[in-house]
Amino acid sequence: MLHLRISAVLTLVIVSTAFASQVPTYDLPVDPSIPIITLNYVGGLTELPRQNINPVLTIRADGSVTIVDALGRTKDIETSISGEELQELLRFSLREQSFLDFNSGDTLQAIAAQNALCGRFMRVEEGATTVIHIRTADADHEGRFNSLGVFAETYPGVKPLHELWAIEKKLNRFMEEVKAGGKDSVASAAEQATSFVKQQQNPVTFKVEDLQRTVMGPDGRRTLEFKHDSEDGTTLSVNVEYKSEQPPNSPGAPQPPQLPQHPQHPQHPLISGELSRKLPTRPLMSCPTGRIHPD
Repeated sequence: MLHLRISAVLTLVIVSTAFASQVPTYDLPVDPSIPIITLNYVGGLTELPRQNINPVLTIRADGSVTIVDALGRTKDIETSISGEELQELLRFSLREQSFLDFNSGDTLQAIAAQNALCGRFMRVEEGATTVIHIRTADADHEGRFNSLGVFAETYPGVKPLHELWAIEKKLNRFMEEVKAGGKDSVASAAEQATSFVKQQQNPVTFKVEDLQRTVMGPDGRRTLEFKHDSEDGTTLSVNVEYKSEQPPNSPGAPQPPQLPQHPQHPQHPLISGELSRKLPTRPLMSCPTGRIHPD
């Protein structure tokens, strides 16, 4: 009996150790102010001249976060995340998306090979370059690519593009959630968006993941834009707009202001929606049946 108990304990330890080894923890630089993850966009056409050349997102070793509006329309957002949240972002980027293996030159060669297969090529003018920089105690790597999203959608067979794009999208989603006031605030807005569309006889349930972006105005207004793609080819978009409860320049005003959660302090947002039908599309460079000749 004792032998069986010892065997069970040893098995549990081995399983626990194996599981722990599958969830790595990345050592960080000793200096807490060192940026660990940054996201920036360089070049490209913008609606206004760029006013701030700092990265649009900076996450430091101590978990402090800075989000800036490159066009200078709103104040910088200062917040923080936990050590585990930072580790989760690192695991997603370094382990799941192989960020340290990304190389712009190799990716361009893969695109050239796809061009040769398809017999056509794509060129984007005035596109912005995505720049992602990640640093740990043991690694320091930068990945950059011009018009990343456009090329990733056009070349589905080039895996490094999609891995870098996945990181960009995850960091952008993180920023949009922070600007909205956090996941709880996004969830509250998603519930209101769901209630709105059900009144329009649309049985759609919006989730936190359906948030596309958060638009912040200089007067403190925030508009959360949700989008849901259905299997029938339709896309339902709903905007939930909140007015600021405090003057945007008042001392001590939170950045960004939190959506009210208490029922005694309801806030009635302005909600609008649009239903559209998507046309079926196929990636330009998928070449599923072999060489595609240019028209």
